[in-house]
Amino acid sequence: MADAAVSNSGIPSDQLLPLLSQLGLGVAQLRPDGSWLTCNAALSAITGLSRDALFATKFSELFSFDIERTDADPGEFLAGADKKSYETSFTRRDGAVVWVKIAISSLFALAANEPTSVLMIVEDITARKNAELARTQFGGHMIDAIEAERSRIARELHDDICQSLAILSFQLMRAGKIISDDPGRKHPDANELCKNVQAIASRVSKLSHRLHSGALEYVGLESSITRMCREFTDERKIPVECTCDQVPRQLEHKVALCCLRVIQEAINNIAKHSRAKHAKVILTGGPVAIQIVIIDDGVGFDTEAARLARGIGLISMSERVRLVGGEFNLSSEPGRGTTIHCSVPLATT
Repeated sequence: MADAAVSNSGIPSDQLLPLLSQLGLGVAQLRPDGSWLTCNAALSAITGLSRDALFATKFSELFSFDIERTDADPGEFLAGADKKSYETSFTRRDGAVVWVKIAISSLFALAANEPTSVLMIVEDITARKNAELARTQFGGHMIDAIEAERSRIARELHDDICQSLAILSFQLMRAGKIISDDPGRKHPDANELCKNVQAIASRVSKLSHRLHSGALEYVGLESSITRMCREFTDERKIPVECTCDQVPRQLEHKVALCCLRVIQEAINNIAKHSRAKHAKVILTGGPVAIQIVIIDDGVGFDTEAARLARGIGLISMSERVRLVGGEFNLSSEPGRGTTIHCSVPLATT
């Protein structure tokens, strides 16, 4: 009887392959020249090929067999595969791009010096690669958003606050004096200019509040949300009905800030994009989580199109909720408004 092939771990291949198959990994045994000997069902599922179709495809055609030596001969590569591991991608027949991590190890007969076959283990790492790509894209979006916010603040400071202060300085120099071309009138006096100072201070306060809500630490989430909705209604002329029920007074800061920023971003989106005439914000406390529901009666949008090209607002909201271990859901249809539902756990994990 011929000697059984043994892996570098010392386990016979007829025992090793079934053991690896139980782990949900793609497993195959190849000849040193790259032709197939056997494979398991998991490898067929990963590649999207039946066993017959897989065996009819060359190893070098399916996988990029050497990422560093693209001119290498696959037979030489496999024959010399004492232990190799690398990551690569391929496109399945259904068009899906699949990332895999491939580990290759030579199998030897007990009395042989040359490898009799090659053991290949294939792990589907598409989810991890997609997550890495999403994190990279999100980082880029966040950098763009930070720069856009800095530009907006700079414009607001220059075009509004600075110009208002410049006008005020001229008014102060002429306060109470007679207007040269109209002797019957005087420039605004100190009392009138005081109102201008108060208006400028109010605009600075609102700008500061949007950047950092100190009220959240002192009056709590419920009062902060109620105040924000009231101010939004007054400024944007879009009525926002705010309902809070059993919202805990004491909350972990990350949880409270997440709820505040999500609602702030959502109602800002309503003002920018929805053309809504009315909106609702509902906060409901529970034993383990706070439920947030934001509804508007605006024009709505195609959620599938938005999923493929999400704006920074939607990305920011969903990422904030995800970072505290919560769930973010959005539903909308053209002409039927938009509903956002978030579940934010009371303790971050």
